[in-house]
Amino acid sequence: MIKDVSDYKIVEDFISELKVMMYLGQHSNVLNLLGVVTSNITQNELMIIVEYCEYGNVSDLLRNNRSQFINQINFKYDIIDSTIRKRNKIYAKRLTSNCDNSTDEISNKLTIEPITTTDLVYWSLQVAQGMDYLTSRKILHRDLAARNILLCPNNVVKICDFGMARILQNDEYHIEHRRELIPFKYWPPESLQKQKFSVYSDVWSFGIVMWEMFSLGSPPYPDVDSFSELCKRLDDGYRLSKPLYATEAIYNIMISCWNDDHKLRPLFDLLEMNISQLLHPVFSSSMESFECESDKDDCKYGSRSLEYSCSSSNRNNK
Repeated sequence: MIKDVSDYKIVEDFISELKVMMYLGQHSNVLNLLGVVTSNITQNELMIIVEYCEYGNVSDLLRNNRSQFINQINFKYDIIDSTIRKRNKIYAKRLTSNCDNSTDEISNKLTIEPITTTDLVYWSLQVAQGMDYLTSRKILHRDLAARNILLCPNNVVKICDFGMARILQNDEYHIEHRRELIPFKYWPPESLQKQKFSVYSDVWSFGIVMWEMFSLGSPPYPDVDSFSELCKRLDDGYRLSKPLYATEAIYNIMISCWNDDHKLRPLFDLLEMNISQLLHPVFSSSMESFECESDKDDCKYGSRSLEYSCSSSNRNNK
């Protein structure tokens, strides 16, 4: 919402984001535009209406609920073992989202089932699907981060915040000339040094998002304080280390996104396939061994969710 349309810069940014969202269209893993309210424009107010994602962003959600996270990694075999969820169920407490809905007179606290390693893989797949859709629409996000991934009911995540997004015209790349605050810890070397953006720069950011998820909301490069220091480290070959809650296979996907040669980074359709291969055995095991002990409405892994994650039918929104 804009409360002062007299500020030209704010209005310009608002209109730019609105144009991207209108052009983008609808997808299940993208925050969808529902409408724009201009009735109070004479009072210097503009509003954009989007889908409501009641659980907030996954960065805060993970960070605020680390103590209840269920780590499903079998360290002996370095694989995800979904049966660990069942064994730990008796100890799992319901956790609280960070969403504050002041209009709710009964309670402003929402509860969800404890987050598991399987959830992190599933969310990563959905983000890749959403970004693949953006790619098909020739849109660069340029601010992909865990703080811009929202969690909705049925364990669905949606990419949001298109304030820095750009629509590619005829070129494969976008060169940014305008100076503004930038999320430099999410950008690849070619964007940091040459202000050059492409789908491959969004792929780099996706690797950072995966790292955030599997470190349960930790900030990337916590020991790096400046733009110039990060540029030097990346030039020297430095990369984020494997998060505690990731397997080697998951970390290899992250590393593939951070290749110095941007052309060697996997595009989002390939990332979808690679992450799906991690999900298939996990969900096959879940189908055989996991019995939901909570109410049916609270169970995240019903057949509907399984079908969604393990098939490409979700792409019919493209």
